[in-house]
Amino acid sequence: MSRFICSVFGLLLIAFVALQGCEQKRRAKNFNSNSQTQVDDDSYRFVQSAVLGSQTEIEASIATKNSSKNPKVLAFADMIIKDHKALLDKLREVQDDKMVSHMDTMSTERQQQVLALSKQPAGFDKAYAQMMVEEHEKAVQLFSEASHSRIKSVSDLAEKTVPKLKAHLDSAKALQASLK
Repeated sequence: MSRFICSVFGLLLIAFVALQGCEQKRRAKNFNSNSQTQVDDDSYRFVQSAVLGSQTEIEASIATKNSSKNPKVLAFADMIIKDHKALLDKLREVQDDKMVSHMDTMSTERQQQVLALSKQPAGFDKAYAQMMVEEHEKAVQLFSEASHSRIKSVSDLAEKTVPKLKAHLDSAKALQASLK
């Protein structure tokens, strides 16, 4: 009887170990596939910051189209809306690919920034140009740092976007100078 119990116990132990081995393989397989789709903390912060910055610039430019009469300012706002909507689409692709949740609304701070801009009718164009210079300086720095990301899709997007952001910054500075 004792031999029978030992045999049953031994078989149960072998079955348990075998099942654990299968579970470990499944866990390892899932772990590897998930690690290819997730982003590190720095890349996550970059994507979220870039989305927020683009949303802010788009909203400020839409407000500008409703408030400004200056053709140079309106042309700049059109360029920002077009280019940053395209950038936002690319950022959303990275978010989808890397399983990062979307931010559909701007932060309260950014909403207040756009609202404050629209409440400056007398110096609106100058305030908008100043905001665009500041936002693009931040964006150039953000994207330049992200161009060194370990996540290839993030570094590729950042690297390809930096020249356009620098061109936007130069245009914003030229616009600002023309409004003085």
